[in-house]
Amino acid sequence: MTAAGVDWIGLLGSTGTSAYLSRDERRRADEIAAETVSGRAPLRVSIGALRTDKAIRLARDAQAAGAAERLLAAVSYTPLTEAELVGHLEAVAGEGGLPLVIFDDPNATDVQFSPELTGRIARLPGVVAARCRAPEQAAAGARVSVLRMAAPAGFPIGFSGDWNATEALIARGAAWFSVAASLFPQISRVIVRAVEAGDADRARALNATLEPLWRLFKAHSSLRVVER
Repeated sequence: MTAAGVDWIGLLGSTGTSAYLSRDERRRADEIAAETVSGRAPLRVSIGALRTDKAIRLARDAQAAGAAERLLAAVSYTPLTEAELVGHLEAVAGEGGLPLVIFDDPNATDVQFSPELTGRIARLPGVVAARCRAPEQAAAGARVSVLRMAAPAGFPIGFSGDWNATEALIARGAAWFSVAASLFPQISRVIVRAVEAGDADRARALNATLEPLWRLFKAHSSLRVVER
C-alpha cells in the first residue's frame, strides 16, 4: 500500500475485525503496523469500544505505537442517544492524546448521525474529520452538500461504502475510506487522483471496472470478502 502511494493507512477497522480482538492483540497489531509502515504513510487506528474508558486506553495504545490519528465509531449494544454519543466522543477526544476522526457507521452501530449532529461533533475539541457512510449514488450531491454546510468551513468529511464512494468524492467528499484499497491500492488511488484532477468521467469508468467486487461486497459484506 505504501508503494502505491496511498494517503493514509487505516488499521483495525471493520475489516480489521477489531471488535473481536483483545486489547493486547490490538496493541500488537498497532506496533506491527507502525513498524512495517515505518513512517512512509500516516497510520490511522480504529479504537471503537463498548466502554469509554476502554476506548481511551486503546487511543493511548495507538499513540504509543506511533499512530498519527484515531478513528472512533460509536460502538454500543443499545443504540446511544445523542447526548450519550456526544459525551462518549467528547471524552475520548479529550483524553486520548491524538486527533480523532469520527466514524458514522449505522450498519455497525444502529445510529445514523443527522447533519446537525455531525456538525455539532465536528466542533468538539480534538475532532479533526468525519468518516460517513456514502449515500446512494443518486443522492450523493445533496447529502454531501448538506453535511458540508452543517460542519465548520474546511472540516474534512470523507466516505466509506466503496461502491458509492466515487460519486461522493465527485460531490466534493474529502476522502475515500476504502476497503478495496487494501486489495487493490493502485486503482483505488488512481480513482481518487482522477477526481482530484476534475476528471469525473475517468473516475466513473475506473469505478465501473470494480463492479464485480462491489457486487461481492454488497452480497456478502466487505469483511467476509476480504477475510476469505
